Amino acid sequence: QSLDALKKTAELMNNSYVPTGFGSIYYYMANYEFQKGNDPTSLLEQSRNSLQKSIEIDPANYEPYGYLGRDETLAARWAIKSGKSPAAFFESGRKAFLKSIQLNAEEAGFYQLYADLLRREAEWRLSQNQSASEPISTGLQIIQKALDLDSTASEAYALQGTFYLLKAEEQKDKDLISKSKVSLEHALKINQWLKKDYQAVLDKANHFFQTS
Repeated sequence: QSLDALKKTAELMNNSYVPTGFGSIYYYMANYEFQKGNDPTSLLEQSRNSLQKSIEIDPANYEPYGYLGRDETLAARWAIKSGKSPAAFFESGRKAFLKSIQLNAEEAGFYQLYADLLRREAEWRLSQNQSASEPISTGLQIIQKALDLDSTASEAYALQGTFYLLKAEEQKDKDLISKSKVSLEHALKINQWLKKDYQAVLDKANHFFQTS
């Protein structure tokens, strides 16, 4: 209740950054519930509503579009976990990220978040025995743009390595596995906190390299 009251007061300021901030708060709450195995749908809807309010106030602000894309990525992950198709969320997420990039093509963070959505889409397509070549190739282009803008972004290297591995799986290409290992090892070397999410990916790349 206190959060809702604060939100109503803040929205009277008619500043697009205020509802954008609330959108992020609701997203992090939704992600927390997702990590516990709980349905994040209602919190994601509140996040979307706040971000849409921000867009109404200032349609030229790129941030709410990027955060909408992040909401759709989490919604897609929940759909997959629930045994439902995430296709609609991937589509809406792509549109949101592309709009954000159209408004500001120099924000490395949103390229990285867009690449994360494409990684999830590629993995889902492969799990459904569908071609993942398009999200993989697009993802490699997008993550390279993130690295061009910020060469210190450790998770961008991890995502790059993940895409190389996904591409190697599709094409049975040992050279791509080597590139995957280089990117992943570099990412984990400069940021050991990434081991929680990417050590298993590196282990898989090492296994494929040894057995291919």
